[in-house]
Amino acid sequence: MSYTMVETPDGLDGILDAGINVAIWRRSLSKPLRAWLQDIASVQPFSVQTVLDARAPQWEPLLAPLPEGARRVELQQDIRLLFERFVGLTHTSAVRASLAVVTTNNCGKFHVDYVGLRLLCTYAGQGTEWVPEHAVNRSAMDRPWDDLATINRAIVPDARRVRRTQPGQVLLLKGAKFPGNAAHGAVHRSAPIEHRGSRRIVLVFNEA
Repeated sequence: MSYTMVETPDGLDGILDAGINVAIWRRSLSKPLRAWLQDIASVQPFSVQTVLDARAPQWEPLLAPLPEGARRVELQQDIRLLFERFVGLTHTSAVRASLAVVTTNNCGKFHVDYVGLRLLCTYAGQGTEWVPEHAVNRSAMDRPWDDLATINRAIVPDARRVRRTQPGQVLLLKGAKFPGNAAHGAVHRSAPIEHRGSRRIVLVFNEA
C-alpha cells in the first residue's frame, strides 16, 4: 500500500487504485479565509453533524454556527467542491458531515477507520496526522493498552515517519470497509493538541 500527493481535485481519483490507501490534495486556502477561520476557532466553539443528500444538499444546518458574510460564502463554496468530489468517488446517496472546533486530541491513538472512504479537511489549526504503510507495525494495533504514548510508539516505532496535513489540504483515507482493503486501512490520528491551548476546525465526510 502506498499514498499519492495530487495538485488538483480530479487527482483524488487516485484513492480508488488498489495499491493506494491515502490521497492528499496539496492546496492552500485564500489568506482572508484562513484568517477568518483562525479567528473563529479561537473564540467560537461549535460542533455540527448533519446528513447531506447527494442530489440536493442543504448547507444551512452545517454552516449555521458561522457568521454570515463573504467568508462564509467562500467556505460554503469550498465545502461544496469537496462534497461533489466525495460523492463522485463514493457514489453514495447521502453523506454524513461534521464541522467542528476541536480542542482535544479526540482520536489520539493511531488507528484505522471502519468505513469505506473518509474525507478530512483541517480548515484551521494543526492537520490530521497519518503514517505511510511501510512505517506501521500493524501487529501492535489491537494490543491491550493503558498508556497512549506507549501504544503509539509500538504502532509507529519511528516517529519521524509520521506525516501531517497542512490547513486547507484535503485528506482522503481508505478505511477497513473499502472493498478489498480490510487489512490495509489507512493509519492516522487526530493532531495532539490537548493541553497546548490549540484549536482546530475540522470537516469530515463519511458515507451515510
